[in-house]
Amino acid sequence: MPRYELSDGTSNKFWEITLSGASFTTTYGRIGTAGQTTLKELESAAEAKKQHDKLVAEKLKKGYVIAAGGAAKVKKGHVAAAGGGAAASDKRNLDLETAIEADPFDVSAYMVYADWLQGQGDPRGELISLQLTAETKRDAKLAKTASALLDQHAGIFLGPLAEHTKTYDGNDRDAFTWRFGFIHAAKLSHSRYTNEGFKGSMAEVLEARLRHPSGRFVTELVFRFNSDPNEDPLDDLIAILARKAPATIRKLHFGDFEYPDETEMSWYHVGNLGKLWKAVPNLSHLIVQGGEFELGTIDLPALTRAELRTGGLSAASARAIAKATWPRLEHLEVWYGDDNYGGTATLADAEALLARGDLPRMTSLGLRNTAFTDELCGVLATGRVIPQLTRLDLSMGIMTDEGAATLAAHKAALKHLAVLDVSKNYLTRAGLASLKGIARSVVSTEQRDDDDPDYRHPSVGE
Repeated sequence: MPRYELSDGTSNKFWEITLSGASFTTTYGRIGTAGQTTLKELESAAEAKKQHDKLVAEKLKKGYVIAAGGAAKVKKGHVAAAGGGAAASDKRNLDLETAIEADPFDVSAYMVYADWLQGQGDPRGELISLQLTAETKRDAKLAKTASALLDQHAGIFLGPLAEHTKTYDGNDRDAFTWRFGFIHAAKLSHSRYTNEGFKGSMAEVLEARLRHPSGRFVTELVFRFNSDPNEDPLDDLIAILARKAPATIRKLHFGDFEYPDETEMSWYHVGNLGKLWKAVPNLSHLIVQGGEFELGTIDLPALTRAELRTGGLSAASARAIAKATWPRLEHLEVWYGDDNYGGTATLADAEALLARGDLPRMTSLGLRNTAFTDELCGVLATGRVIPQLTRLDLSMGIMTDEGAATLAAHKAALKHLAVLDVSKNYLTRAGLASLKGIARSVVSTEQRDDDDPDYRHPSVGE
């Protein structure tokens, strides 16, 4: 437990506190003695935490500091905010941090860091070691021990983040995923329709997470709702990330919601992502889902997977995708959508993407949810990227038997495919039969039925 000491010339005292569920114990006395221990039991864990934090804040106000030989040391002039439950110095070793930033999944880098922190008397070193060993050995008992340590030193590991460990959207999901002694992934979400009690903002929560030492090596951020699911974009959160994104960020998911159950696709506004890309050069996975977003000039040299889902892709975003710099890309999924919901992208924009000759690693391509699927079938055979693909996804669009016949006519250009996905289109049995043998596997489930061309539409619009 953290040991707090006060030496003011007239007295030399120590004080310790351990929080455990709905109770906490305190030990106090003169330095050099065993002191006295008391147990305080409260009605709930929340009340115990509240009293715990209040007592710690009072001690800090009186001048107590964490002992140099205790769980952590306090740098002169650098004391954490008391509102988190404990003061803890932010022990830094830039060389070791740089090694983790280079590869935030490198177990050996965290092991070295854990040893160094333990040498500094910092309990995070023990937490790293416990979580690493529990994960490596798949040891549930060690995982429970790590969780207990997290609770015991909540003031250090969480501090002001303690009140934000769940989402504020009525789902009460865990907002943090811990790994290697730090918050490895985080989810941000507030819906004012299902949680009226939260009076803060997601911008404040994100700032706090990125500022806290436990969020230093976060690798994944997931963004759901930013107050009003149907109105409020993510622009303020994107702006914060553009300024303060940790070097360890590898995965970003904007618009993590179920449509139409939680909100309609076209009602959700992501915002302008163009200013973000320079801040996340090591990004490997990207998902953007919503009815409205701007992509700007995309330059993501480490990206391997991108999914851009919408019911209406703008021509500007389609061109940004076609021109994007992402030389390591392996999987790309683009939803083009319906012109009734902002889908101004055209067949020419898709053709520009197919003409790319500088994406040597791409083996999986999805041109999904399009209003021009039949026309797209006519230009696939000449696309420069087609020969390197193992999977081609044309699902959720308006493919008819005419488009299927076109694909069949170009069978030689597509026969190398392991998978061709044409599900959720408008194919009849005859159309599906014509696709037999085009690829080793043809996925054709959930075909829709509408004889009137005027009523055919991509699967997702509104």
